[in-house]
Amino acid sequence: RDIPATTIPVGIQIGGNIFIKSSQTDLIADAKKKGYQVEIV
Repeated sequence: RDIPATTIPVGIQIGGNIFIKSSQTDLIADAKKKGYQVEIV
């Protein structure tokens, strides 16, 4: 079963843009709060 993440775990570092489905609103908010470059698809 595919269960989407709602947050980016502490200690994970992602370089570049993160592409997130528009339906994953919690993950988008968390990524933006942590300063990541978010592209909504």
